[in-house]
Amino acid sequence: PLGQLPVLEIDGGKFPQSLAIARYLARQLKLGGKNDLESLKCDVIVDTMQEL
Repeated sequence: PLGQLPVLEIDGGKFPQSLAIARYLARQLKLGGKNDLESLKCDVIVDTMQEL
């Protein structure tokens, strides 16, 4: 969709945007933190990756 990569395909739907994909996978795999503070730390890491 939108000619962008990466793309995550789920149940026939295609979802672009690396940050959205990273956050989705973190939630699905329970890697997004056990509480709000851990989730914040994970978000900081993901956002820092985007800035690089």
